[in-house]
Amino acid sequence: MAEVSADDIEAITEWLTARGFVLRVDEENPSAFGNRLREWDRGDVRYRMVRDRGQWFVDTSRSRWEDWFDIDLVSYVCDFREDTALGRAKAAGNADLDHLLPALRSARRQQVEDHLGIVLPPRHPYSNDL
Repeated sequence: MAEVSADDIEAITEWLTARGFVLRVDEENPSAFGNRLREWDRGDVRYRMVRDRGQWFVDTSRSRWEDWFDIDLVSYVCDFREDTALGRAKAAGNADLDHLLPALRSARRQQVEDHLGIVLPPRHPYSNDL
């Protein structure tokens, strides 16, 4: 997951609002490093913005999924060449992610394995985990 700047969050928020996305969740916890969760949706497309210890991250999903995917991971799997977080958020929202769900899950699993330096056990074919 790549960190997104506060200016990027503002730009993405403005873009979501202008496109008719609805803010469904806006939770902040000042006693926990100012952590914040914001979830937006419109139709089938969902976005989640998470501030964890001062760092912002942006994920996307679809309404029928439990999975969330970082916009940078979606950009990697889709081979998008967007320079800005806003560009990656737009592209991720427009992508045919249903078709790419297995590839997204595989890429996320590889990302976790690379980060932790381990090989995870094989996943059950009907599992939504990693």
